[in-house]
Amino acid sequence: MKRIISAAVTPFAENDQLDLESARRLYEFNLSNGCDGFFVLGTMGEWALLTPEEKLDLVACACDVIGSRADVLVGISDTGFRSILRNIEKLGHLSHSHWTLMLPGGWAGPACPIDYMHRIADAADRPIYFYYAPAFNGIAL
Repeated sequence: MKRIISAAVTPFAENDQLDLESARRLYEFNLSNGCDGFFVLGTMGEWALLTPEEKLDLVACACDVIGSRADVLVGISDTGFRSILRNIEKLGHLSHSHWTLMLPGGWAGPACPIDYMHRIADAADRPIYFYYAPAFNGIAL
């Protein structure tokens, strides 16, 4: 099964505000060129720089534009377990297909990454992709 999932960039205006109109155009452009899914709020999506409200606005925009035409994978990465669960809670009412997560690293990294992943998967209401990024979080499995 061949599928193309785009790492959706997060466009900003010159005043450092989210540029949702540009985001809409990017989603439409990628859809018109055969994209099967979008990874929103990933490591290309500046997830660590956005406020909870901005995250909600961006994911709502993606879900509105993309609808059922492609999968929307929403990043819930954050600096700790409770923050990740809050992201699931705040974004869970939107119509996306999957969650994605890179485990926090450094001082916030889990003592047992496998157990941590299971706890998050148990709390998730839809499929979750964990992405392995030891260069970013220092966690080698």
